[in-house]
Amino acid sequence: MKPLARLIAAALMPLLLTACLFQPGKFTSTLDINADRSFTFTYLGEIHAADMDKMTEGFGTEETGTEGKTAAEPEEKPAEKSGGMSEADKAALAETLAKEAGYRKVEYRGEDMWFVDYRATGTLNHSFLFPFNSDAEMIFPFIAVEVRGNGTVRMKAPAFGKSSGQPSVPGMPAGGGDSNMRIDGDFTLTTDAEIISQTNEDGPVVGPDGTKTIRWRITPQTDVPPMAVLRMRR
Repeated sequence: MKPLARLIAAALMPLLLTACLFQPGKFTSTLDINADRSFTFTYLGEIHAADMDKMTEGFGTEETGTEGKTAAEPEEKPAEKSGGMSEADKAALAETLAKEAGYRKVEYRGEDMWFVDYRATGTLNHSFLFPFNSDAEMIFPFIAVEVRGNGTVRMKAPAFGKSSGQPSVPGMPAGGGDSNMRIDGDFTLTTDAEIISQTNEDGPVVGPDGTKTIRWRITPQTDVPPMAVLRMRR
């Protein structure tokens, strides 16, 4: 590994081992964005803690034919999986999330899986991320809606594709969608705004009132995550 890549890997390793990296399981999700910047987002379904062993396999190794091994590997501790969370921590996380606005139901159902019913409405005068919780140290959100200064909004759902919400980090193998074989969902974007670009090859379906609907079917074989750039009304 080159020195810069090794430095980045060393800096990110503590974050990867202490934060919660989540992946979607079976789910239905919708996002409605209007040209007046009002929006509604929903997520109903499973959220899984990522397998940290697979996520960090080969992370920070030298290119010397000893792939997946380091000079001094610490012994695995059961609590270090899923970001160092114990079963009690995972149940407590459900209670923490349930206190936040938008979470209508959060249940920890064992085996690193939470069931979530989430709905948020508001105005896009700032960017929006899901899931995000600073206390639980959630990182790599499923969906990000970015408000830009040129009157456009960009929606990206990196976890709903082969990136699986994982970061692109030098020295860390890209797991791709194959690292989350449990993903199985539908994501629907509806909007009355102008669509500048989007990643569904079938394109939008336009209703009688001019509302445009784009549906993505999400499986482990989904190559390109959902993305769309919309122009808002000034």
